[in-house]
Amino acid sequence: MNSCISVIISFYNSSEFLENCIDSVLNQTINELSLSEYENNLQIILIDNGSTDNSGEIAKNYAKNYENVEYYHINHRGFNYGLNYGVDICDGDYISFLNSEDMISPYAYERMFNLVTKNDSDLATGFVCEFDNGKCINPNQYGPAFFGDEVTTLKDNPDILYDSLLFNKLIRHSFFTDNDFKFSESVSSVDESIVLQMQNLANSISIINEPCYYSRIPLIKDFTTSIDDKLSVMRLTDKYIKDNVANLEDKKQIKWLKVDLMKYIDNQKTYQKKSHNIHLIF
Repeated sequence: MNSCISVIISFYNSSEFLENCIDSVLNQTINELSLSEYENNLQIILIDNGSTDNSGEIAKNYAKNYENVEYYHINHRGFNYGLNYGVDICDGDYISFLNSEDMISPYAYERMFNLVTKNDSDLATGFVCEFDNGKCINPNQYGPAFFGDEVTTLKDNPDILYDSLLFNKLIRHSFFTDNDFKFSESVSSVDESIVLQMQNLANSISIINEPCYYSRIPLIKDFTTSIDDKLSVMRLTDKYIKDNVANLEDKKQIKWLKVDLMKYIDNQKTYQKKSHNIHLIF
């Protein structure tokens, strides 16, 4: 069996939002296209990292009821292991990763697929809207990356660095595997250093300057663990920049101060308003 796009969702205890996430993929307009060279327009791979709530049962039911949905259980091997595992078993010509708490707009995969085939790009990316309680928050955080041409490269548009999210992208499968990209399994949050590596090595990047991905503001309950994890990912990114694209060093520092640090503080403040169980000291 071969698919046009494989969507990989690695999850753990995501019962509250998992159905919304999966439904947003099942409702993609690309499913309505006649792509005769493929058996499935979309292959949906659900990777259960040993959930203790009913996330696994939710995922199993989707796999039972939809032929293009597959369920796999791995025993607490970690989020990034789940992503690597999904890449190893998927059969799509293109791959995309989706956070189980988020949603993708109905037209996203169709438009990204049309762009990568039109421009022969290794990578496509769509604008991100972060939301909380149904309202978009800080929608301009990724903005600088999306103000340029429809097709670009990291060299031609260094502001692509601002588009550091993994989940708003469509990636040529052969490009991903030929470059032996692997998510670091030593960190528990998503290894976004891979995004920079892809941006640097892609023959071109196709850009959609309209909302394609809806990223939920996370409820971060363990501040210390979360910030340690974020710093570990930032160190991976920092090393890659120093070793491969040193000319981006200044822009990286500006982004970390203006965007990443402020985003993290804002997310903690958002959670603090919802719970009195966390106390932050700055």
